Amino acid sequence: MTGQTIATATDFFGPESALRLALQGFEERPSQSDMASCVLDAFENQKIALIEAGTGVGKSLAYLLPSLLWAKQNNETILISTNTIALQEQLLEKDIPLALKVLGFDLEVVLAKGMNNYLCQRKFGAKVSDPSLFENSHNEFLQIEQWRRTTKTGSKSELPFFPSYALWEEVSASSDTCTQNLCSHASSCFFLKARKMAHDAKVIVANHHLLFSDLAFRIDTDNFTKQALLPAYKRVIIDEAHHIEDVAIQHFLRKISRQEMHKICLQLDSQSSFSKWTPIKKLIASVKAKFNQYFDSELEELIRLIDFSISSEQRNLWVIAEGYFDDFKQFSKLIRPKDTENESIQKMRIQEEHKTHPFWKKELKNSTELFSSALLCLKKSLDVILNKLHNLQQNDGLSSSEN
Repeated sequence: MTGQTIATATDFFGPESALRLALQGFEERPSQSDMASCVLDAFENQKIALIEAGTGVGKSLAYLLPSLLWAKQNNETILISTNTIALQEQLLEKDIPLALKVLGFDLEVVLAKGMNNYLCQRKFGAKVSDPSLFENSHNEFLQIEQWRRTTKTGSKSELPFFPSYALWEEVSASSDTCTQNLCSHASSCFFLKARKMAHDAKVIVANHHLLFSDLAFRIDTDNFTKQALLPAYKRVIIDEAHHIEDVAIQHFLRKISRQEMHKICLQLDSQSSFSKWTPIKKLIASVKAKFNQYFDSELEELIRLIDFSISSEQRNLWVIAEGYFDDFKQFSKLIRPKDTENESIQKMRIQEEHKTHPFWKKELKNSTELFSSALLCLKKSLDVILNKLHNLQQNDGLSSSEN
């Protein structure tokens, strides 16, 4: 055993338990005690417990009482994952406060949310200068501006209305644009504040999607002991676990979509309002103004690569991608004619037997190869730019230290 032995199920649910005194009308349920004993055994002996219990057993308290006491006595962080907001609210507003009252101590408890649930101060500030970008949702934009001045959390759930997807996508925090502590708004960042609170907490409540996003990120980065999308945790309780198969498939499958490719192509287009090249081009201009005599040819080459080579390649990629997704749509109609009568159904899970279909061999194989080739070509050009920027950064540092 690696942790301190914490109690027995009788201590939680027996005739002399604090729960009986705290909860009026409490009735002892053998199945609830059995579940708590199973949780205790799993915690103390480093086991995985799979528990199924019917309605009315009192599952939440059966796992909360032993796990909260374990977190307190062993100074470990416990993650509780649920599928529904309703259960999260029940845990945070009712069950966890009751369990802590029964146990007689306090623990820091937080609800962890994904990054895009928080308003990004930098992105919103940039949009304030040109609110005409949101002509179709101008009133919403103004309401968010007013709310931003008073909110302490910046969480979308606190808004008095539900913002449109397009508007919130433009002003919410996202991993592909966030520079975290390097951002000029880091001191007032809602997401960083929430992450700090989660880091200091001993009980984290999250949903299954965030849990599996965190697991996927940890696997990709080989990080199982430090902060990732969620703080480091050692014990996980998955409630509503019958939903995790579908969630796990979503996060561990390799997937691609027409919408995602369109977004990437727009971000790579230096002339697009969604371009991600703007800060890099500003950096290049800054270096050029400071060290023009040293790096003139290198800087001109970078600008040429961004404005011409990459823009040309992303346009070519999008044309090929459109053909690729059109072929998949046609293929989907061939193998699932009833499903594709509804045009809103666009998801398709590719399996090995699909590759034996005549349409796959004749059309999709060719379009897949073209798509892969275009992606590889673009990747090579982006690698060239990345290496050039890295070299410039190193030379800039040397020059700055010499001057």
